[in-house]
Amino acid sequence: MNSKKAGPQTKKPVVILAVIAIVVAALFMRELAWKEGGMSSNAPVDQGEVRQLPKQKVVTARPHVMPLKQVVIYRAQNVSYDNFDAAIFAQGQLEYASSLPVGSEVSLYVEAIKVNGPSGLQAGTRCTDEQAAASYFRDTITMDKRFCPDFNDAILDGRAVYGIVPTEAVFLHKSNGERCYKVNDGNTEYLVNPASVYFREYLVRRSAEKLEQHSLDTLFLDDLRPGWTGIMSACEGAPREYLLPSAYYTELVGLAQYVHDNLPSYKIEGNLATVSSQWDRFAFLDGVMCESCFSNWGGAWPTSSKMISDLATLQTWIDSGKELYVIVYPPDVTESSNRFTFAASLLVAEPDKTYFHFGVSGEFHPLPEYDYDLGLPTGAYICNGSVCSRQFENGLVRVDFLTKKGSVNLGVSQME
Repeated sequence: MNSKKAGPQTKKPVVILAVIAIVVAALFMRELAWKEGGMSSNAPVDQGEVRQLPKQKVVTARPHVMPLKQVVIYRAQNVSYDNFDAAIFAQGQLEYASSLPVGSEVSLYVEAIKVNGPSGLQAGTRCTDEQAAASYFRDTITMDKRFCPDFNDAILDGRAVYGIVPTEAVFLHKSNGERCYKVNDGNTEYLVNPASVYFREYLVRRSAEKLEQHSLDTLFLDDLRPGWTGIMSACEGAPREYLLPSAYYTELVGLAQYVHDNLPSYKIEGNLATVSSQWDRFAFLDGVMCESCFSNWGGAWPTSSKMISDLATLQTWIDSGKELYVIVYPPDVTESSNRFTFAASLLVAEPDKTYFHFGVSGEFHPLPEYDYDLGLPTGAYICNGSVCSRQFENGLVRVDFLTKKGSVNLGVSQME
């Protein structure tokens, strides 16, 4: 017979239910009092020395926005790299990339129309040990002293590189059969034939190796629109392979297209020199440089009509979602010229897509406007005669292409 008492076991659930009922009633009465008194249940509650405050909405500060960023081109700088947000560096300058702000765009610079190598090497001449060991600029695809083993001597040996045997047809030649070349600051540059199957494949394969080696995702091809005068100077006349510049430029487009199509994992950018109708032929590129934009290689300013026409071409490029580098080589490096071209570039600028450099590659000319919190553009630029303007969230940009004056005005709207 079970001798345990049943009383406590039957009363315990009743006690618990009674306590729950009392607590629920108390909470109901407090909520009713809040509603009748116009109080919110989120209002501070006096608990003696402790006072609970309502949760405040977290407001994230809007980031400082200047849609046009500064870019380092080609050379090391003598100012802090904190001033820049992008760089185009050859292999020899990549050591400076780590000094740029975190997240900066860095492109590997490679020449598209020439290769560096030891001087004095013409068809049929083998590299001496001294020439094979010679150092030269690392801004072409023969960086790391690859001219002798991969070009000059591979031709003589009939030796395949990357599965292709190079021939003398990889180079441009003078009418007498000599290789076209020029000497630049003690460095010999041999002009290549952009139609060469070997050069195209070599450029792709070596570029891929270098991009992976340096953990970069962007290749920048320089001189995709070189001056024909410079080609004729190096060849002492028209090169034997191209009597007309149009045929040469067509092959350059083909070269750039080949690189783009065969490096699908990387962005391919190029220097198209000054704005021209030829830009349409490079629509496959991921970014372009307008070198000597709104300027004339240090000569007199272009006409206002030319600059406004160029502005429309730049806008078309930006509208396609591509990146744009605006490089200015003005007739003078005054603050007024800097402000004029900076404001002109802002007329088409888009955040994280547009970069600017004023003056020669190793110089930096600061302006207060570089650091303005201009905000995002609220629309496209509009022109009235020679005066063009564009509204931003925090100000107005106005440019007079006739007088070569520009302004970036914070707190001003288009209607004022």
